[in-house]
Amino acid sequence: MASSRGQALAEGVVMLAVMVLLFLATGWIWRLQDLGLQTQHAARLAAFDQARRSQHPALSVRAAYFQPVAQTWNDPSGRAWIQDSAKQVQVSLLRLKPLVAEAQPGRAGADETVLRSQWSLADQGVLQAVVSVQPQSNLFGPAPVLRRQLHILVDAGAGVSASQTDNRVASSALAWRDAWQTSRAVGKQLAQHLKMVDAGWGRAEAGFDWLSPWSDEVPSKHVTTFEWGATE
Repeated sequence: MASSRGQALAEGVVMLAVMVLLFLATGWIWRLQDLGLQTQHAARLAAFDQARRSQHPALSVRAAYFQPVAQTWNDPSGRAWIQDSAKQVQVSLLRLKPLVAEAQPGRAGADETVLRSQWSLADQGVLQAVVSVQPQSNLFGPAPVLRRQLHILVDAGAGVSASQTDNRVASSALAWRDAWQTSRAVGKQLAQHLKMVDAGWGRAEAGFDWLSPWSDEVPSKHVTTFEWGATE
């Protein structure tokens, strides 16, 4: 008994040290996981910001997720993990290789190739947004670089408004403009001859805008207003 005196105290001190380290490691890992989640959100913001034609997606990402007033990732001494977001947070945007002609909408046909160009349907390469974060942490050594990425398809021919869709269809020589100009020329000649007859019956003059009136026929449930003011 005398030789074992103080053993429990020694074991208690060791276990206390282990529990303290476990407590600190748990907080460290939790902050690292939270920072990784925010990095994933930042990659999404960078991708969608670029899809909206923002000129400074990197500035938007740093301001939204990595400014000192917005983050709470600190070590036990209170030192912030992200002290200089301009140096510690890197945003890169890259267009991947476009699909080959056989994999494009309409495949490799001559008319299909023209329509893809005139309707802006051709795949120009998926946009890859990558956000890399290098946190500063001295508790358990340098923290690993966190890197998250997102791929998004942009410029796939979607119209943000009914008027933009009308303009895109009307500007296509193959699908609309050439045929419309020919039909309008014939229609105007007939309208001159039928004007007096139509006037007697109180009919409206002939119109040759055959696209714009259809924009009012789209059910309201299919019209979505985005946060930046555009509609689809």
